[in-house]
Amino acid sequence: MSNIELVKWTEVWLDRAGERAYQPAFVSALAHEGYEIIHNTSHNSLELGKDVICRDQSGELIAFQLKGNPSSRFTMSQWHQIYPQILQLVTAPIRGLLSGGCHHHTPVLVTNGEVEEDVQSAISSFNADFLPHYPHSRKLEIWNRGKLVALFAKVSRSAWPVSIQTQISVMKSAIGDGRETISAQTLQEVSEQVFFHDSERAPSTQKSLERASAFATLIGVIISQHVQRGNLYEAIRAKSIGIALVAGYFDRFGFSSRRHLQLFRLMRSEIITFVESFSVSVAEKYSDRPMVNDDVTAEFAVMHPRRMLVTAILAIMLLELRRVDRPLRPEHSKVLAAVRRDIDYPFLLGEFIVPSFLAVFWAKERTMGTMRPDIELISVLRGLVLLSRKMTLHSPYLGIEEVVPAANREFIGELLHDIDFDNRRNMSQFAFSLACMLAKRNWKQTVKNVWPELTRIAVQETRLQSGVEFGFSRSTAASESTSLLATPQSWDGLLRIATLERQPSIPSLLQDDPILVLLVTLFLPFRCTTDVVLWLDRKLASTWY
Repeated sequence: MSNIELVKWTEVWLDRAGERAYQPAFVSALAHEGYEIIHNTSHNSLELGKDVICRDQSGELIAFQLKGNPSSRFTMSQWHQIYPQILQLVTAPIRGLLSGGCHHHTPVLVTNGEVEEDVQSAISSFNADFLPHYPHSRKLEIWNRGKLVALFAKVSRSAWPVSIQTQISVMKSAIGDGRETISAQTLQEVSEQVFFHDSERAPSTQKSLERASAFATLIGVIISQHVQRGNLYEAIRAKSIGIALVAGYFDRFGFSSRRHLQLFRLMRSEIITFVESFSVSVAEKYSDRPMVNDDVTAEFAVMHPRRMLVTAILAIMLLELRRVDRPLRPEHSKVLAAVRRDIDYPFLLGEFIVPSFLAVFWAKERTMGTMRPDIELISVLRGLVLLSRKMTLHSPYLGIEEVVPAANREFIGELLHDIDFDNRRNMSQFAFSLACMLAKRNWKQTVKNVWPELTRIAVQETRLQSGVEFGFSRSTAASESTSLLATPQSWDGLLRIATLERQPSIPSLLQDDPILVLLVTLFLPFRCTTDVVLWLDRKLASTWY
């Protein structure tokens, strides 16, 4: 794609993006240009007129207030409407984020629309007549549509995929309606073409940062319509896979400088912000009614597995709050209630959903003082054994889009589905690891009862050559491992296996971040191997082992 075409495409995308939609891409673009991001706020009453706070290349503090004017102009009426926010942006110093008390900054108003002349005149008058009353305040600057187009086009040029098919996939997501699923394979193809498009040689530190931040910017562009529509689940999915790909890239060439860690933490904080916003809104919306959008008769086939997938995101939020020892706020009470609800619905359509169940299990174990989580774990293990014996336990590579039509073929008039050729009789990726979790919790009689069935089920999983490919949806270098359990087995021997110190194949940046690893496996469940499950259980379990 030529530079002119890239600029035109950037204009088309930006003219469809609201304030929240282009903020993730804007933050990543600033990082690409050498800005150090200090604070990236969600849109709430605590932002004090400042959406993004950063330092430029010279160390100057800059505070940005973002406004959305897609395909429109920033008018005088809007200037009057946001005037209180402008006063906060300009006059309120930055406190609490940096050491040394309060800090003064350059205020910048950002809009993706054109600014009318009377607004420009009002800003000039504001700077000339009002600012002298506040000696430490600096002149208000404005970045308009032209400035943003130039910024995004420049950054996109560093990350634009070479493959025509990948370009089409990116453009469809960026200017779509925000309903479609973002392909994990597309994200992998973009990352490979950004990170390894010239050679396998290690790039310079600066070049590696430019590529990683450009890739993060492109993900922000891809998810913009999903964010605008409120489809934060897909935004979380794309960003989670994206950060795993970036972590693998840094691991591949051994990048671990302060700036690399800053970029990684920035990407992580954006994901957690999305997770919290999604969790609070979903828990509030469905606190007193079933998780159905329009019509239960139209959604009956997906409502139960979808409920589990969504509840897993809420569980991730609770686990993260526990990790940082952050107290629950009043709006979090409904999230806690949603996660604590009994799992008494048929969600187990395939092994793709087991990591989501485990996220809920660990969150329940940390917030409940009952045996209910263990009872639900036993039920899932027995379900896996039963489905495996009936040849209906589908591979974790098959997601909800493939499994649901196959499970409801009689309603859609299909006698034979492609999924029927996936013969996995007496095979499971998760049955043995769940049995090990029960053994660690001393459910001796339960494990003893199910053990004869487990010895007939082969553990089938994908082994990666290294953690670099943890975020890949497909890997040509990986190998499939199929093995039967060792028999006979004593209880002490099983405990030794269950409590063994595991070293899963994950990037080094994720080895101290089990919550992020768990989040990635929600969307790439085939990466949740036995080693990963038992490593996560050691990191996230609230018991003594």
